[in-house]
Amino acid sequence: MPRPAFEVADIVRSLGASLRAGLSRDLHRAVLAIEACRTAVLGGHVSACQDCAHIDVAYNSCRNRHCPTCQAAAAYDWLEARKRDLLPVAYYHVVVTLPAAIADIAFTNKAAVYDALFKATAETLMIIGADPPPPHPRHCSRRWPLGGWDAMDRLPAQLLPARGGGGGGSAPMIISVSAVA
Repeated sequence: MPRPAFEVADIVRSLGASLRAGLSRDLHRAVLAIEACRTAVLGGHVSACQDCAHIDVAYNSCRNRHCPTCQAAAAYDWLEARKRDLLPVAYYHVVVTLPAAIADIAFTNKAAVYDALFKATAETLMIIGADPPPPHPRHCSRRWPLGGWDAMDRLPAQLLPARGGGGGGSAPMIISVSAVA
């Protein structure tokens, strides 16, 4: 794969000290690593062709976990591995979150709060999945997909697979409904 014309490191180098000003120690170190990545600062190695005497200089990378240049291959490998984990059916990730006040309680009582969250989420998905969409927008404040349910409002986060599609189409039709006070 050819290298892009500009990399994040080029932008970091152009901003220099002005970018690092006021950063925490950890951020400062990460920015310095990205700035030095694949430059003479980190050293490198020289290869020479024995036939034509062409010299190629390859500078060492920083290998910092925040460096997009160094981690691009790892990110690609991770994405490919996640693609292999996908179910061979149409589905959505349902994200269930808690309000901040309950999230604070969950931080110190993880087992009890998350157990209750999983049970409530399962029950809610079963109820919503069994019911057809409401006949009129006045009766509901959620978005209802035909053939599968994809979102739950205002409920720390839980990811669940939910069946997608339905009916005869390849993608669900979303009916947006909003509460009327």
